[in-house]
Amino acid sequence: MNSEATTQEAQSDQALELVKSFLEDLLHRIEPTLLIDIRREDAKIFVELNQTDIFAEREGASIQSLEHLADLHLRRNLREDVRVQVDIANFRERRINELRQTAHELSEQVLELNQIARMEPMTAWERKVVHETLEKIETVRTYSEGSIERHVVIAPQRKDKKGQAKQKSAD
Repeated sequence: MNSEATTQEAQSDQALELVKSFLEDLLHRIEPTLLIDIRREDAKIFVELNQTDIFAEREGASIQSLEHLADLHLRRNLREDVRVQVDIANFRERRINELRQTAHELSEQVLELNQIARMEPMTAWERKVVHETLEKIETVRTYSEGSIERHVVIAPQRKDKKGQAKQKSAD
């Protein structure tokens, strides 16, 4: 093994340990029985937490806050370009399913009423789920609006002069 690969591996282990010790210290003060599972894949550290009452009310906000704090801690102490992704009791999977279902329902409503629909403000990864869910439906288009609290807009696909639906552009 060359020295560059050894250095990268050491940094990888160090990043994982930094995030793990930071989150364990922070979260075990709040909930001593909380279980933390952590792993690294390339430039991402995945953290999974078991469900506890402290996160039951606002899982999404809790996840976003923990990711932000862990990212800050990592950048200040290691200066490595690694992102932390936190999940609590499969919240992401449940949220993805919910977003997909809502997107499909709203797209049907948009087509039925021929009016746009605006979704609630969402994080970047949530907006991406909606865009990807509806990208293959040629009769609707999606785009994001807003500067601070960005949300997805679902609109009927524009028609060209011949009344045909315009081709979707690859944004």
